[in-house]
Amino acid sequence: MVVARSRALSAVSTFLAAWLDRNANTVRQQLREFCLVAWTVLPAGEKHAWRGEWLRMLRQVRAVVPRRFFVPVLADRGLYARWLFRRIVWLG
Repeated sequence: MVVARSRALSAVSTFLAAWLDRNANTVRQQLREFCLVAWTVLPAGEKHAWRGEWLRMLRQVRAVVPRRFFVPVLADRGLYARWLFRRIVWLG
């Protein structure tokens, strides 16, 4: 997103496709499917512990992202939780 200078799926997939010498539509679909991996939807207004949800999402991402990939983690907040930061670092 940073290098493509856009959050738009089309812009990111076009950039990655050129960089990887692949078909832009194929890359777009792969990105679209990947983005479906790490979502959690919970009922609004209900108190709920997030630790289990975060750990589950990280396990899901780990299962589909090859170890050789470098994955930047963007966060507006939440990494004040030492356990979450440590888990992300542990996953590489």
